[in-house]
Amino acid sequence: MKLEVIKKLTPSSPEISEKKSKIHNALSTEDVLLKLAYCKLTNKEMDFILGKYLDDDESLSHFYKVFLYELNNNNTYKSEEKDLVCSVVKASLIELTVIKCPFCLGRGFYKLKNNIQKCDHCVDGDFIYTDNIRANILKMNKKEYKKIAPMHKNILKEIESIEIDALEKIGDTS
Repeated sequence: MKLEVIKKLTPSSPEISEKKSKIHNALSTEDVLLKLAYCKLTNKEMDFILGKYLDDDESLSHFYKVFLYELNNNNTYKSEEKDLVCSVVKASLIELTVIKCPFCLGRGFYKLKNNIQKCDHCVDGDFIYTDNIRANILKMNKKEYKKIAPMHKNILKEIESIEIDALEKIGDTS
């Protein structure tokens, strides 16, 4: 095939230098999905990237189910720990996908009636996940959380490695 024909068949957004319409002045969903398709991501990696960066709850839910299924198949954790593992995976997904502070809405400060106050829960709008916060997400006290903290850290690392692998395939090394 000639290069011109391939260019016509490949969807793309207008060039930055071209005159743009007011309706279509950004990348389309098709452009993003096409780029992801060319990167040869696994389904799990694709679901996580779509869930985290494009706020697709359905993809994140699918990632959660697949990830739990793989944990069960690998016999990583005991069968009596199943409910706990489900909760820990949910908490890990929250920690990895909810970056902006829910208290100040990612601004890093509160607007009060007479002044502006720095938010204690975040650094420049990025939420700080402490063991107390993690225990609250898992609905347990800090002493109980300390017992399962290694499990939580392992699951968190596994999910982070999936994200890192996907970003490397896409070409984002930052």
